[in-house]
Amino acid sequence: MSADETTSNEFVRRLIGSSTLVTFPILFGVIGYTALESLPYGLTAGLFAGVGSYTFVPWLLGLAGDTDAEEASLGELLDASEESPGPKLFGLGLDMAGPVMIAVGFLTEPPNLLVGAASGLLVAVTVYLVGSAFVGRVTADTV
Repeated sequence: MSADETTSNEFVRRLIGSSTLVTFPILFGVIGYTALESLPYGLTAGLFAGVGSYTFVPWLLGLAGDTDAEEASLGELLDASEESPGPKLFGLGLDMAGPVMIAVGFLTEPPNLLVGAASGLLVAVTVYLVGSAFVGRVTADTV
């Protein structure tokens, strides 16, 4: 792969991440306003999901696209990656936190922003901890 293709691929991955950062707060804001009748609640859920996607999706696309071997294991891909997977896994957790916040918003009447944000952060931290333990085991098996 040439340097121009690598730069182009990196730009496209960052563009995809940036687009999710912009669109998720709008999408979740509309959901919060129409279904939960709380625009701040929806925007907060969208901000969680948008920041998480901005962090996680470009890294995931990079893992999938930077390898020449079709049969590369996850451990080999993670070892070849130049970035630490820890913040990216927290981004995955934040990405999952947005829909969890919306679900919790349906359970509480009216939607409680503090309870929703706490549940979203709980999901994000749990995904980070479980993912870090999994990635540690996968990379240890390849060494």
